[in-house]
Amino acid sequence: MRTIILLILSMMALSFNSQAQEQSEETFFEVTFDAFSPPTQELIRSFEGKEPMPFLAKDVDGVEHFLKDYKGKVVFIYFWNGQCSDCLAQIASLNLLQQEEKARLQIISFVDEAREDATLLAKSNGVEFPVLPNGVLLGEAAYGIELGYPRLFGLDETGKVIQILPEETLKGKGDIYLQLKSLFHKIANK
Repeated sequence: MRTIILLILSMMALSFNSQAQEQSEETFFEVTFDAFSPPTQELIRSFEGKEPMPFLAKDVDGVEHFLKDYKGKVVFIYFWNGQCSDCLAQIASLNLLQQEEKARLQIISFVDEAREDATLLAKSNGVEFPVLPNGVLLGEAAYGIELGYPRLFGLDETGKVIQILPEETLKGKGDIYLQLKSLFHKIANK
């Protein structure tokens, strides 16, 4: 069943990708900074252009992830939880982009749930990128929990935050593939 869904998503992405290429990728899913509330703008500005707090943590499979090990790749850090329907709906788009850009992109996700629940969430939702449990702790301490769920930090190859997509941008969107693809190209080709 998962293979059929991924095949359908891949075909949809190819169709969308050819349509998106006809339009400028940078303007197709433009995120207008002025659309955010002043506190959100201020919080985003406090992160962009800087290296975020590094982390060393094990994912649900016991594999250690150190943020600085991914220098040389674009990194998307995705914060989510099992109670967020938008987060769960966006997993297929994240999986597809990770598969397509695996040589140049690493998606790392932090889920609020403890290890056992996080493992069940990852497996039952077919997550194909690292899932690090207990993410609420890091999110509260260093990654703008005020930006809501889901939220995504886009880092360039040097490890600096280039763009943040807060809940305001991602909420209500299940299929965010084109938006993420556009963000990836913006960061990778800057």
